[in-house]
Amino acid sequence: MVNIVGDASKAPLRITIRPNSAFHPRDAIRAAMVAAPVGAVLAALFVSLGAWPIAVFLLLTLGGLWMAVLAVRRERGDVERIAFDEWTVTIDRHDAKAGDTHLEFNGPWVQVIERPSLSGGCEYLALRSRGREIPLGQCLSLDERAAVGRVLRTRLREINH
Repeated sequence: MVNIVGDASKAPLRITIRPNSAFHPRDAIRAAMVAAPVGAVLAALFVSLGAWPIAVFLLLTLGGLWMAVLAVRRERGDVERIAFDEWTVTIDRHDAKAGDTHLEFNGPWVQVIERPSLSGGCEYLALRSRGREIPLGQCLSLDERAAVGRVLRTRLREINH
């Protein structure tokens, strides 16, 4: 999910990138709270009928559901923010796995790196400056990444002129 605030040709510009999420964490927890007792009752029923292997698979399924709930909760706060001021490009990233990153670059030195995909859109998007390449929008679709790339190129062209 991409949120662009501002005009690509005028300062300031803010781009916020978040992963799409099918569940809100509350909904995922509710689903697990409903599935756990139902699964436990079914597992007990199958054990009482002598079909204990089915109970094992039911419990493994509940464990997998719980792990999915934890993954949704962990990645819910992931965000990338790209901010353009008059001459500065700031990248702030919060990633539950990799931690927080804060980078500031001199706008005229920043380049947009893109690799187009065969089906259209953008397969890889990054900003490069001072020998560092920072990938952006890993969670975006090819079309969303291409749209962000167009906004970034437009804004950097304005900074350089």
